[in-house]
Amino acid sequence: MDIKYYDLLSNTIIGVTIVATINYLFIGNIEIDGVVYLALGYLAGYFINAIGSLLEGFYYKTINGMPSDKLLTLVNGQNWTGCKRIKFYEKRIE
Repeated sequence: MDIKYYDLLSNTIIGVTIVATINYLFIGNIEIDGVVYLALGYLAGYFINAIGSLLEGFYYKTINGMPSDKLLTLVNGQNWTGCKRIKFYEKRIE
């Protein structure tokens, strides 16, 4: 199995954040060993990424394309993208 640092960190960071939030807000801030915290965080992050991957087809059908394509594609005749949240500015040299 090929484990990359990006996959490890992307799963662990979001997972540990979720586990810490659940532990603090809902369970009552119980003491958890660091290794157990990391393991639970990795598993939670892995499942969150898996659910996100499953939802890609739903996103594609509901907004007629992938969200990243909608955010980065310029609208003809305008200086913003399809979602109007990312504006592109050009420096004009005169």
